[in-house]
Amino acid sequence: MKQVVVIGANFAGATAALEIKRKLKNQVEVTVIDRKEDSLYFPSLIWVPIGRRDISQVLIPRRPVFAKRGLKFVVDSATMIDPDTRIVETAKNGSFKYDELVIATGPRLNRDIAPGVRQHSCYVGFRTRCARHQG
Repeated sequence: MKQVVVIGANFAGATAALEIKRKLKNQVEVTVIDRKEDSLYFPSLIWVPIGRRDISQVLIPRRPVFAKRGLKFVVDSATMIDPDTRIVETAKNGSFKYDELVIATGPRLNRDIAPGVRQHSCYVGFRTRCARHQG
């Protein structure tokens, strides 16, 4: 059976994992690795800082979604990828062998791109920052 490992479980990673399993069915075992148990539904984040939604209302548990469709979900950080042996190492759950690897870890913000951006901006795309500005 083909082994697919997906690192990252937000929109891109979750969509890739679910579509691979849907199309290949029992011909593939899909393992999704992400640091967080829940997915943050970004389109609804706009409502959290102004008090129209609580942060808990924009979190979606990942495990039941993946389990229902036969995917393995591992809450952990990928610490190393060895393309020669096709192994992904994680911080707490050991290693995962793969035939195909999808890396969908999302963007990294550069708040130092211009003077003043870091001092005068707030990115609410993280649940802790978003909740801090809830009002």
